[in-house]
Amino acid sequence: MKIIIETTNEDGCNFDQKKLKSIAKETIFSSGLKQIFSKDIVIGLGVVSPKKISELNKKYRHKDSPTDILSFSNYEDQKELLEEKGSKLFLGDLIICPEDIENYAKKENISVETELMEVFSHGVLHLLGFSHGDLMFGIQEEVAKNQK
Repeated sequence: MKIIIETTNEDGCNFDQKKLKSIAKETIFSSGLKQIFSKDIVIGLGVVSPKKISELNKKYRHKDSPTDILSFSNYEDQKELLEEKGSKLFLGDLIICPEDIENYAKKENISVETELMEVFSHGVLHLLGFSHGDLMFGIQEEVAKNQK
């Protein structure tokens, strides 16, 4: 599996692309969706300010506040994703707000790197059709722990 992350960085914050690819790959393997393990995976990544993510959060989730990540899957559900033919899959777009991630990490007294890994894994799981729950949270926590 090859991971391709197409980044648009409006915030000026730099991320280790190799680390993000590693997180995405481990998250996908941990998802158990074996049908996509042999495909090239493309993920769009937007890095934005609190103001911009607040605007997007309000527009798409009707929540008037910043958030750490927004996920826009290219597929309606896992069934549609798994039926996709071809050797390359565009999973969708992730929009992250580094400032919100940093603020949360400070508030919870955890490292920004750990929080970023969990948040990025969380977003990838949404792109794969996962919803909030013990399985999803367990995968993202395990991925972050294994990446240290």
